[in-house]
Amino acid sequence: MMCTLTYNYVKACGEIGKENDNEVKGTGNQQDYGMRIYDPKLGRFLSADPLIVQGQKYAWYSPYQFAGNNPIWAVDLDGLEPVIPMTQFLELEQIEAASNFFWINAFKLAYPKQISRDLISHYAYGKGSNYQMSEAEMIEVHPVHKSLQQADNFKTLVEDKLADPNTKSVTVKGMRIGTYANTNGTLNEFSIMVDGTFTKTENGGWSFSGTMNFYDEYDFREEDGKNDGRNNRCAIARALLPGQSYFITSDKVSISQKNTNSEIDWFNGVSDENVGSNLEWLIEDEGVGREAGSESK
Repeated sequence: MMCTLTYNYVKACGEIGKENDNEVKGTGNQQDYGMRIYDPKLGRFLSADPLIVQGQKYAWYSPYQFAGNNPIWAVDLDGLEPVIPMTQFLELEQIEAASNFFWINAFKLAYPKQISRDLISHYAYGKGSNYQMSEAEMIEVHPVHKSLQQADNFKTLVEDKLADPNTKSVTVKGMRIGTYANTNGTLNEFSIMVDGTFTKTENGGWSFSGTMNFYDEYDFREEDGKNDGRNNRCAIARALLPGQSYFITSDKVSISQKNTNSEIDWFNGVSDENVGSNLEWLIEDEGVGREAGSESK
């Protein structure tokens, strides 16, 4: 069978991808390999291997050798030397590993930030083990800034208790604040977990001192009822990217805040700028800034 490229500047080629010299002996009867001319009817090259003609010694090759005299295992690259396809040597597991390696690195290239690529690598190779972010990585996810007053049940956990005249302080452990990351391919909607003490101040105010850490699950879970770029990328990742979901924690960092402040002090100077993925041109994203690995990633 011959392919039928019809561009004016490209001659038709044979099924092995070599150029047909159809004007010499008729259609398909002579093929130009680059270094030698091949006659399909004779089943041989019309000239000897140039390496042999030049006097180099290859005792295992005959002068008119094709594919290194091994046409079952090899293909002839250019009329000069054989090439053995790598798949001849690979077990199925190795072929799968090579395919996985391709998809893992393809997904990593879609994200400009190193933290995104590190989290993808951990999904692929971490076998479900937890991942602990450093403070530098916490900054790199560009989290949306939050205040302690935005914590779940803040009124019940803190305000109502401090309203008691006999209460001078309230200690919390694992108080949750919901937020999300603006660096695509990292976290999605995730939790800030807060430990520390609220101390009553004059005029009914309070000051807080303690720690916080990030917590999320990295799983490429799609959000029900949404049809947007983030969900589409999650679906593609679940179909093509090998790996296991895992939980993300982080270092505990010191924080403080007063009731008159609009946000936790740690966020001062931390960018919440959106960092998109390189896939946005391919798959339109209605929710830029809320994609991510934990995509719900």
